[in-house]
Amino acid sequence: MPSPSLDTALVRILIDDQEPRRPEGAGFLVTPTHILTCAHVVNAALRRNEQAADPPAAEIFLDFPLLNDQALLRAKVLHWFPVSEEPAPDRLEDIAVLELCPETPLPAEARPASLVALDNAASLADHRLRMCGFPGGVDQGTYIDGLLKGRTGAGYWEIHPQDKNRPIERGFSGTAVWAVKENAVCGMINSRLRRKPDLENGPVITGYMLPVATLIKAFPELDQHSRPANPYRGLEAFREKDARFYFGREADTNALRKKVTQQPFTAVIGASGSGKSSLVLAGVIPALRRTGNWLIAACRPKKQPFYELAACLVPLLYDDELELIKRTRQCATDLRAGELSLSDLIRRIMQKRGAQRFLLLVDQFEELYTLNADTEARCFIDLLLKAGETELLSAVITMRADFLETALHYGVFAEALKKALIIVPPINEHGLREAVEKPAELFKVGFASGLVDLIIRDVGQEPGNLPLLEFCLTQLWERQEFREINHDAYKAIGGVQQALANHADAVYAEFTEQEQEQLRHIFLRLVRPGQGTEDTRQVASLEQIRAEDRALVTRLADKRLIVTGRDEERGEETVEVVHEALIRRWQTLRQWVYEEREFLVWQEKLRVLLEQWEESGRDEGALLRGLPLDEALRWEKTHAVHLTDEKRELIAASEKLRERERKKREIARRERKKLFSEASYNLAKVYEEKALSSLKKTEEKFDIAECKKVILYAAAALAQKIEHQQNALDSFSMDALFALHVFRAALAELWVSPMHQDIVENIFFGFHGRLLVYTSNAKKNVWDVATGEEVNITGDQVIPDRGTIGTVIRDREMTLPGLGWLAGCDPMVTDTVSPDGNLSASIRSGSVHIRNLRTEEAVTIKHISKIRCISFSPDSKMLASASDDKRLRLWDCVVDEILAAALVTPVDLVYSEYIDLIRVGVRTRTAGNRASWFCGPIPYTLFLHNSKSTPLYHTFIDAVKFLWQLDVQGLEIVKTKRRTPADLKKYGTLLAPPPPGQSKFDQVLEWAEKQQGK
Repeated sequence: MPSPSLDTALVRILIDDQEPRRPEGAGFLVTPTHILTCAHVVNAALRRNEQAADPPAAEIFLDFPLLNDQALLRAKVLHWFPVSEEPAPDRLEDIAVLELCPETPLPAEARPASLVALDNAASLADHRLRMCGFPGGVDQGTYIDGLLKGRTGAGYWEIHPQDKNRPIERGFSGTAVWAVKENAVCGMINSRLRRKPDLENGPVITGYMLPVATLIKAFPELDQHSRPANPYRGLEAFREKDARFYFGREADTNALRKKVTQQPFTAVIGASGSGKSSLVLAGVIPALRRTGNWLIAACRPKKQPFYELAACLVPLLYDDELELIKRTRQCATDLRAGELSLSDLIRRIMQKRGAQRFLLLVDQFEELYTLNADTEARCFIDLLLKAGETELLSAVITMRADFLETALHYGVFAEALKKALIIVPPINEHGLREAVEKPAELFKVGFASGLVDLIIRDVGQEPGNLPLLEFCLTQLWERQEFREINHDAYKAIGGVQQALANHADAVYAEFTEQEQEQLRHIFLRLVRPGQGTEDTRQVASLEQIRAEDRALVTRLADKRLIVTGRDEERGEETVEVVHEALIRRWQTLRQWVYEEREFLVWQEKLRVLLEQWEESGRDEGALLRGLPLDEALRWEKTHAVHLTDEKRELIAASEKLRERERKKREIARRERKKLFSEASYNLAKVYEEKALSSLKKTEEKFDIAECKKVILYAAAALAQKIEHQQNALDSFSMDALFALHVFRAALAELWVSPMHQDIVENIFFGFHGRLLVYTSNAKKNVWDVATGEEVNITGDQVIPDRGTIGTVIRDREMTLPGLGWLAGCDPMVTDTVSPDGNLSASIRSGSVHIRNLRTEEAVTIKHISKIRCISFSPDSKMLASASDDKRLRLWDCVVDEILAAALVTPVDLVYSEYIDLIRVGVRTRTAGNRASWFCGPIPYTLFLHNSKSTPLYHTFIDAVKFLWQLDVQGLEIVKTKRRTPADLKKYGTLLAPPPPGQSKFDQVLEWAEKQQGK
């Protein structure tokens, strides 16, 4: 069966039984057969004078417009109290009790309204009310909200509409006034007053209602259908004005009161829901106030602790509202800056008020940590503790136990807590029984036999169950029947443990699917995920709730799942979850938080960053950068609906800053690229000039060293890049630098030995030209001609004739048939002729003059120092030389044949398994800040590579690899290695000449890149 509500009880009082139906006013069902309305509404509907005193005999027509069954009903007047000319508080007037005619049965959906008799206490001021009426042209009804302001001298209760554009009009008379918090009818509208227009607000229309207590006097049978105001607090803490309903903590109240009076600072610590706030607010404070010498102020830290503190103190000094606003903001600023001490402010208040002691309560102290930065929290704590040094002040805080560890991190506060800590004990069984029974007894409402025992057992000993108990009792109070709360009602709500969750589920089910998704957004905005603590509620301004969701906030507040308030400093309406118990107990909300925990944790971090940005005046230095910005953009993409406008502004500003910085970097990169390109071009021109200079010297006087410089400087020039694959110089323009005679001389030197300890005295070939033997300091040494590596001679065994010398001496040791074979090899000291008779060589100080005896062509090769000896190989293809520089050099005497072969057939590009080929175009730095370059293959395949911190060029032509070294002393060939046909087959050959428009350099470069890709 549905619960009674305004919809199921509201009726229209109709003018007649004709269609379309025309309402004159409203009424509401109070028993299954009786309806209440105004006497003047009945007179108007029957076309009588509205002040006619005699009860009408005619039937009145009515219906239930908000039900599916809108059958036309008839009723007669049962009790009549007409409008009087002079209203008086003791006089009943303008009330009509109608009795339904039996021949027009009540619709099945109709239910009598629940009635609540509110008292005249000041605590009822600003109760939220809701009414539905039928003003002209709105025959189907319209709702307005209002606030209960208080009782007038005539006995009426005054109501102010919340929206001046939706006033209480004619057509609302006789309607029920629904108390949102009590979830019941608290009175009936009977008149309205139109005041003179206000220049700022326009006309003001005030409504008046007859309270339920007056209606019961007119119709005593209502007493058994009505219920008193609910004495239980649901999920809210008991306040000072609720002290008469606060039971079960008398001993704890007395103990805490004594502590507060004896020490300057007291910290009341307990689990969420343990009743710590109620203990202080409804227990200790009323007890202190009754002594008559205490002045008391209370606040919560919220997001602006200094302002909240000032807001609770300044009203004790000033009465003018405008002065209050101004002074409060100034006081908060001065307290925060240290220009005003809390002690001085309290002392001034006490002087004005004539109080002897002052109690300052900071409730829900954990908000100082959840809503504020550490620096703000510590500054506030310092202010509070310093003020506690005066004998006049007693400071009290209430804080959740799971935030105690956080509080202890601040040494000063930790020291103070050691002396001030009060742990709220669990309420015992006797206290629970009093908390359940005593408030009901005040209104002569009882519990069915055994129900209180059942409730106490269900509460259990779990810390934090008191809000569940209070919520359960609140629900039971609304379901009482004839002043008794029974087992059926307790079972219907799900008992202590399930009442809250069942209520939340029931409220949730009243919303459409789209609205339920909106509820999800609202509640997630109001939950702060715990990190080492339990999840907590957080306050949000109404502006932070999406505009399309705000209408649902009112409905949730009406159902007591959230509470609304006001931030006086900012002038904003605020919203928060009614209690942490809802977060812990409502499975739907727990699931939402579980699913979005990662986002909620991130959003909390973003909140802190947003506050820093705002405090900095939105300075660019406080914007998001790097990974934090990437994370923010990712969350914004998936959770934009959960982000406030301020957070989206922060992300947008950060993204714009990133774009501006990216553009600056791009401009700078282009400038650097331009400068680098210019530098590369200039460097290439320098190398080109050096190559041309060396080329000119070779033309004037042929010199192998200058030929080497031509090749190396030309290669270095081609190595300069202005783009990834674009050379600074045109490769075609460099072809002249690679003339055949230059290559012939530059490539003649096959290898150079490392520097020896002693000067080489004699040098000659042996073992069929495969070994080079030299004597130094009366010691004979052997080198492998093919590898350029020294051979260690061990023993007299005969070598099998297999493979090459390089294969036999892979481990750098070999066995030779004794050393006698060396005796027959005569060294050549100054002049010699090759064994085939084609070449002659003669020493000229630091150079060797080689002449072709057939063509008379000559070439000169040089050492750095004086040359001591030379020797031709047995096949006349190589010449060995030794000089005072303690090095051996091996020269190729058939370079012409090599170059000729290279011109006829494609160039063979050989990669060495000992050298890692690095990516084309990369420039690196080596030890000693030497520049190391790698350039693509020039027409005859020249490479430059970094090897052991020494910049080296590798030249691959045919089957010969030349290793070139560039050092501070100049350019020289330091090592060569001849490759075998197997190597050529392994590494492949360039098979085609370059296509038209492409140089040999471009062709080889393209081929080299393909090889790298493999």
